[in-house]
Amino acid sequence: MRFKIVQEIVTTEEIYVDMLHFLTKKYIRPLAQSASSPSPLLTPQQMCFIFSNIADILNMNEALLKQLQPRFNIWTSSSTIGDIFVHIGPFLRVYILYCGNYPKSSAVLSVLSSKSSQLSDFLKNEAATSSSELDLSLPSLLVSPMQRIPRYEMLLRELLRYTSKHHPDFMHLTVALELITGINIQINSSIKDKEGFDQLLSLQKQFVGYCPPIVSKQRKLLREGTLYQQCKRAPKQRQFFLFSDCIIYGDILRSGYKFRRQVYLRNATIKTVADTSKIKYALQILGKQKSFIVCAKDSQEKEAWINDITVAKQSLAHSTNPGNDGNCISNEDAPIWVPDYTSEMCMSCNARFTLILRRHHCRKCGHVVCGYCSEMRYFIDSLNQYARVCGPCYTILTQSQRQQLPVPPVHPPPRPDLPLRPLQTPPVPTDSAPEKCRPPSLSMSTVPDPTEPAPEMGRPPSRSISTDPIGRHQNRHTASEPPQFSAQLQIPIKDPMLLLIKHLNLATPRESICTNTSQESDNHLRCIRQGLLQTTTKL
Repeated sequence: MRFKIVQEIVTTEEIYVDMLHFLTKKYIRPLAQSASSPSPLLTPQQMCFIFSNIADILNMNEALLKQLQPRFNIWTSSSTIGDIFVHIGPFLRVYILYCGNYPKSSAVLSVLSSKSSQLSDFLKNEAATSSSELDLSLPSLLVSPMQRIPRYEMLLRELLRYTSKHHPDFMHLTVALELITGINIQINSSIKDKEGFDQLLSLQKQFVGYCPPIVSKQRKLLREGTLYQQCKRAPKQRQFFLFSDCIIYGDILRSGYKFRRQVYLRNATIKTVADTSKIKYALQILGKQKSFIVCAKDSQEKEAWINDITVAKQSLAHSTNPGNDGNCISNEDAPIWVPDYTSEMCMSCNARFTLILRRHHCRKCGHVVCGYCSEMRYFIDSLNQYARVCGPCYTILTQSQRQQLPVPPVHPPPRPDLPLRPLQTPPVPTDSAPEKCRPPSLSMSTVPDPTEPAPEMGRPPSRSISTDPIGRHQNRHTASEPPQFSAQLQIPIKDPMLLLIKHLNLATPRESICTNTSQESDNHLRCIRQGLLQTTTKL
């Protein structure tokens, strides 16, 4: 039985290498020659993309066949073949690049052959010239490397099954099978990653305008579908995309989608909503930056979305890459806004909304309130800015902020090991103070007695005019007639009428200073005195 399996390995390897030679001779070389002509069937870039590293694969399989044929020609019951695959196994990794690129290259070849009649005729003519019973068309030849590694794994597994543990080839076959199985897993993973990458790239191109980067190595598209989002004014139909780390949804356009928002699964919470007369098959998606309610078409679709989101969150929690959280600094979920059509009155003061009394939403609780009940602004962590909040929320937020304010530091008690120092009060000036501590005496004129009769109307009072306002001659005063000083410049006031004016706060800084050295000052004082006399006469 071992001989038959080894015979199949060698025979299929010979057929496979012949197919690669036919691919190189009948397709790659003629297309490479036409690439340098004025009207090429394929450009050099297209050839490199379609055929990839097929030349490396051919060289590697030729080396493998040269080692298998001599061993098979002298085959005995104790012969080994596993050591050959152990030696050549690391070089089989050249298939990873080709297999990962194959889905896209085959699609490109199909599109080019459908657009170019010359290329299509060339491919048909070359396939018809083959005398072999095998299908040697270009698509069939390109898919053959995809099938070779799984065939190696199947044949080696079958050969190991019929090899006893004491056989010298048993250990070689075990190591070779593990090596090829690992390469096959990498190939399948690269194919899935390539398909997922192409899918994300195609989806990125369908968004019109701004959209955050969707293509990522760790991101996979798990589910997509149409859901109805409960918006501020009315439910809207939007397209939702569930990825391995986030949810992205947008408006449905004729030529694609318009991005609306991205919700990261790391901080998101999913809850079911009981069916009502207005909302059915609904579920809540609570995030740190945005929370909303969506409705599915039926209960099965609702359960499918909930299960897929739950599985994605669990896998994200157990993975080494926890994903992004949107750089959110808030620890609370964003509120779900109450739709406008569900409330006709303010939810705070019960005032009915009109064309003038408009609806507003509190950014903290999501209630519908009027403008008078939402005049306050407060810094919302989820929005990272000051936003409109209602009165009750503002009260709660400000109270919590006061409780979180730091307590002012208390002075430490006096240390017993240090002596207490008595308080030092400033000395009180006395009459016996030295002359240098007393204010300098200012020159002033004699203040007339207020008991004297008032002068006639229109005539200025008789008084001595000082020609020395800064006090050079140092006029003396008696104890019964102390000098009067203004509060600002400490200049003596010589006229009792001016004292009354200042007491009534009717004097200007100019009139509070005794500068009676000009006719303008006398006229100004005369006008003020006449106005005061008329006012007192009326009273």
